[in-house]
Amino acid sequence: MAELTEYLQRCTASKASDIFIIAGAPVSAKIDGKLVSLDDEKLMPNRTLEHITAVYELARRDMDRLRAKGDDDFSFAVPGLARFRANAY
Repeated sequence: MAELTEYLQRCTASKASDIFIIAGAPVSAKIDGKLVSLDDEKLMPNRTLEHITAVYELARRDMDRLRAKGDDDFSFAVPGLARFRANAY
């Protein structure tokens, strides 16, 4: 979860509008309308799942809806950092 929190801190500091966690691509963010890689590592499915699970843990939300419906929309806050909106599918 520490790695995800670091990404969120970096995105907040750079005023990113979006962060993308997608299997087969590096973790990226939209900054000033441009897609910027936050890491050199392309995420394999298991690492993608670890990051998505960490998002749900930060949100204190179970993954039941995502598993049942294939998508989920919610928001969560990281105290002292910011409030975030999440879309998972």
